[in-house]
Amino acid sequence: MHPGVHSDLESILDWLNSERPGAVEPLLRQIDEAVARIAIWPRLAPSVELGNEVRVVTLAHYPYRIFYRLAPDAVEILHIRHTSRTPWEGGR
Repeated sequence: MHPGVHSDLESILDWLNSERPGAVEPLLRQIDEAVARIAIWPRLAPSVELGNEVRVVTLAHYPYRIFYRLAPDAVEILHIRHTSRTPWEGGR
């Protein structure tokens, strides 16, 4: 995982814990499931305009997107972002 992802998750979980504590576990489960699917089928998600190596998966029941890229021997999770926030520009 990219170093910023831990910060992303911490911010998301802090907000959920204060606003919707019951959603924390289901969201974490859905993120884990999405990451597991990415690991099995890394090319399934479309590339985004941030560069042809960056792909994005949108969670089914929560308004978050997981941005990732394919590395030679792994998949690197780059960012997790709420869909209502300004579009992510790849850390620029």
